[in-house]
Amino acid sequence: MTKGFVLIAHDTNEYSYGNLSSLCARIIQKHSKYPISLITDHDTKYDNHIFDKVLFAETTFNQRYDIRLDSKIDWKNTSRSLAYNLSPYDQTILIDSDYLMLNNNLEKLFDQTTDFLCHNSYVDVSNEGYFQTSNWMGSAYISNCWATVIYYKKSKYAELIFAMWKHVQENYIYYCGIYNIPNIPYRNDYALSIAMHMINGQIIHKKFIPWQLNHVPLQAKVITTKRGLILTYDKYDAKLEVNVDKAFLLSNSNLHFLDKKNFESVANELLV
Repeated sequence: MTKGFVLIAHDTNEYSYGNLSSLCARIIQKHSKYPISLITDHDTKYDNHIFDKVLFAETTFNQRYDIRLDSKIDWKNTSRSLAYNLSPYDQTILIDSDYLMLNNNLEKLFDQTTDFLCHNSYVDVSNEGYFQTSNWMGSAYISNCWATVIYYKKSKYAELIFAMWKHVQENYIYYCGIYNIPNIPYRNDYALSIAMHMINGQIIHKKFIPWQLNHVPLQAKVITTKRGLILTYDKYDAKLEVNVDKAFLLSNSNLHFLDKKNFESVANELLV
């Protein structure tokens, strides 16, 4: 069976996702022998020498609030539900372009017997609770499924999940009303969570990626040193009544960056 990674990139005025995906792919190549394909559009700029295949998909504009820019920005995130049909591989690992793969741990997913896996739990690597969200969502108390990393096989079960995901996306306001979750902006995590709940007979799904998703929160910053990656952030010291700098060495773990500029700088430095 063919195996490979798939990334998605659609440039906006604020962020070059094509550049992020090119950096992400080059980092993956340092730790994995499997090919990497890209889902994108004709307006996005990327390094086409890196990718095994480039696949084109239409996407629509959404808007979300960017805390770094303190404004609403464009967000093109509607092609993710098309990844099942677009992937050229029998077994696919679909990951965000701002995901830093620092080891080959994800390759273990190719050995799973399940046809579809995603994360349903996360850890804030600062351990300060900057990034907080429940592992459960909505009035139906369904599992919060993260679309950041997804493993799937070409199979009827995975095909049904992606088809339902697209259906939920196309009727997003309706389903958000039923599940009592916010409908602005459109979020793939929410649409996938609803799709998983429906496909699995509206019961709590129990098969997920067997380790947590590591988030680097916006309040923290990763820097590169000779010793490895260092996480830095400010923390209020009640005794001193001031913010103090905190820093600690990160283990060689895969990281999902919420700050795309920080991801870009770290990836560039690791590739020097």
